[in-house]
Amino acid sequence: YQRRVHGALGFSSILGLLYSEPFSQHKMAAQIEDERLKDYIQEQEYISTVKITNMIAQTCFQKCVSNFKVKDLDKKETTCVTNCADKYIQHVIRSTTRFFEEMRQAQIDKAQSQAVLTASGYKTPQ
Repeated sequence: YQRRVHGALGFSSILGLLYSEPFSQHKMAAQIEDERLKDYIQEQEYISTVKITNMIAQTCFQKCVSNFKVKDLDKKETTCVTNCADKYIQHVIRSTTRFFEEMRQAQIDKAQSQAVLTASGYKTPQ
C-alpha cells in the first residue's frame, strides 16, 4: 500500500534515505537538484532546436519561395530551400563547435593560470 501511495520507493524507504546517515538529506537534495538541472537543460535544448528550425524555415522560405500561385514548390524553389537549409545547419554546427572549443580553451587557460599561481605560493581568496 505504501508503495502505491508514495511512489516507487515507498514511504518507509524515503524515511530510510532521510535518516540512514548524517548527510543523506543533503545527498537527496543534491539528487533532486541534479534532476531539475537535467530537466532544465533538456527544455532549453528543445527550445533552442525549435528556434533554429523556425529560423531556418523562415529565412529559407523568404529567400527561395516566390511563386504563390501553386500549392507545391517548383524544382528551383525546392533546390534553393534544400541548399539554404543545408548551409544554415552547417553554419550552426560550425558556430556551436567553435563556441565549445573556445569555452574548453578558456577552462584550460584558467586551470593553467591557477596552477601557476598555486605553484608560486599565491593563495586564492575563498
